[in-house]
Amino acid sequence: MIHPVTTTADIPLKRPPKMFVAAEIVLMLAVPFVGWLGFQTLLDSRAGEFVSQPGPNDPGWIAFVEPSPVTLVVEVLESRVSGVALITQPGESRAGGAVILLPAELSIDGAALSSMRPNDVEAALEGVLDLNIMSREVVNEARWAQVLGSNTWAIDNPDPVPGDDDTTLVPVGATNVGAAEAAAFIGRTATGASAESLVVRRELWWQALVAQPPSTETSLGRVIADVGGGISVVRPAATTPSPSGPEIDADAMSELLSEIVPFPAGAEPGDRLRVQVLGRTQDVDTASVALKLGASGHEVVQIGNASVFEDGPTEILVPLSLTDERINDLADAVGAASVLAVDEAAGADLVTVLVGSD
Repeated sequence: MIHPVTTTADIPLKRPPKMFVAAEIVLMLAVPFVGWLGFQTLLDSRAGEFVSQPGPNDPGWIAFVEPSPVTLVVEVLESRVSGVALITQPGESRAGGAVILLPAELSIDGAALSSMRPNDVEAALEGVLDLNIMSREVVNEARWAQVLGSNTWAIDNPDPVPGDDDTTLVPVGATNVGAAEAAAFIGRTATGASAESLVVRRELWWQALVAQPPSTETSLGRVIADVGGGISVVRPAATTPSPSGPEIDADAMSELLSEIVPFPAGAEPGDRLRVQVLGRTQDVDTASVALKLGASGHEVVQIGNASVFEDGPTEILVPLSLTDERINDLADAVGAASVLAVDEAAGADLVTVLVGSD
């Protein structure tokens, strides 16, 4: 039950909380792959634009939390979408990340990615994933040449890659793949071969790029270098069959995103529940709470301290006009004892989690 409440502004001031010293160790054990690196990104938000003048140890300190970077790479062969790679990072220019591979046959609302214009793929994926994609790269033969330069990558090729005519562009076995072969290597199947034959080749290609990032000064090259510089993973997205083709396995994809996107943001307002996390007592670990809520799919936009420090319990403050069934999911994630309805001073769609001594 949601109970009305007014304010806690008159509660006496108490000693400031301790710094978030132990959070990174806890998160390294708790979050697979690269999610734990989001902790440092969270701390970096202290250097951003502060809502008020107090510092991180003071009452009333609040800072914005930047969404985790997500880059969409649309692979194009002969003007047709041949595959999509979703690259996620724990923070801007921070080492580590993940490359999730989506097949060209993936169906979204009955339309395959391969049937879409390259520039339309971003909106389609944002809609089905409820995820804000911060940057997009359309990589065709010419763009691969810019990104890769004259470098080549040693790959043990499992099946032949045909050329434009009857010749073989990339033979089976140990070979070197560069800009001239890249688009076909990850986008062209042999005559009679199934589309699944590209899955292994695309995985081998992106694993090679992450292990040996391009040396060119391009935006995509820098992203790949950042991912390859830390803990990283390359894997195909989980799909489920449908009459129109494979579709994203929503549950499996949601679980994967919770591991590789520490602080997700929705593509459109309302896609994800917007939350601010504030400490209201000493020795509180708001950093791990923020990461926990991000991993459970909530959009954490601010973190900081309540206007005063007191020994109250953990509570969720919900704007009076906000009716959202996801509040129950938030309460389960927080483990809060009560959900309280308040006026909308913080924003009509912003839910406040007051982290207390419990």
